[in-house]
Amino acid sequence: METSSFIYVTYIAALPDKVFKALIDPKATKKYWQHENVSDWKPGSEMLKGIIEGWPMVLSSLKSLMETGHALPVLWDKAA
Repeated sequence: METSSFIYVTYIAALPDKVFKALIDPKATKKYWQHENVSDWKPGSEMLKGIIEGWPMVLSSLKSLMETGHALPVLWDKAA
C-alpha cells in the first residue's frame, strides 16, 4: 500500500466536542457531506482521490455548519 499524508488546517469557531461529534455522527456528516459518511476509520477505508479532491470542500462546509448552523450548498456535481 502506498503511504500518503495530508495536512489540512481549518480554523473553526466551535467547541472541540461539537466538532468531533460532527466528524463521527452520520446524521451530522450528512449535513455537510450531503450524504452519510460511514466508515470504520481504519487505514485504507477512505479513497485517495476522494481525500485529495473532497476534503477541502468538506472541511469548508463543516466550518460553515459549525459557525453559522448552515452547511455550504451543493458540493458535489451530480452530473459528474
